[in-house]
Amino acid sequence: KILWDAIFKAAKEFNVQIFATTHSIDCIRAFSNSCSAEDNDDIRLYRIERKDDDFRIISYEHNVLKASLESGWEVR
Repeated sequence: KILWDAIFKAAKEFNVQIFATTHSIDCIRAFSNSCSAEDNDDIRLYRIERKDDDFRIISYEHNVLKASLESGWEVR
């Protein structure tokens, strides 16, 4: 959470976008906890799913991400 707090603060301060990738569920939980503290609609988690040769992008707004994590759904 400390790392994400610093990243979000720096992104706002320098007016930049951050793109990060991870497979770590702990990192995603910390991301969710940090963006809830920020209460910021500019923060999203995206998941890319592949089925055969097709790809689909799923966008998680904070409330959906939080509910998905609490329900134990796969978000990675």
